Amino acid sequence: MFPILNRRVPAIFVYVLCLAISIFAQESRATLTGRVSDPADASVSGANVTITNQQTNIATNVTTGDDGNYTATALQPGRYTVTVEAAGFKQAQSDLVELRTADKATFDVSLEVGNVGETVTVNDVAPLLEADSASRGQVV
Repeated sequence: MFPILNRRVPAIFVYVLCLAISIFAQESRATLTGRVSDPADASVSGANVTITNQQTNIATNVTTGDDGNYTATALQPGRYTVTVEAAGFKQAQSDLVELRTADKATFDVSLEVGNVGETVTVNDVAPLLEADSASRGQVV
């Protein structure tokens, strides 16, 4: 009945399907991983890591595993304050962590021995590493 329409419908359907798949493939959230260690570079297990978005004040809490590693997923792009606490160590805090769209960044922390009531503030850090991917996201 409509021979031209019959040939175009599958092509349009395939185009819309590909467009829909590419839209859902976009990732806007970031992931922050790292390792918490002591002055002898031994892993600190059970350390509490609080990652707070400076713009929204939303905090994400994670705990290090037996290997001293932590992972925080689904973080919105922005600047973060990272606070690490563990029994027998001074609290470590840094507000220099910036995550961009689709980042998979690494932020390692070395704790100093001391009272929990004492705080060590990190004022300068090396750039965050993104060793898992060669692509870079950006904040829009």
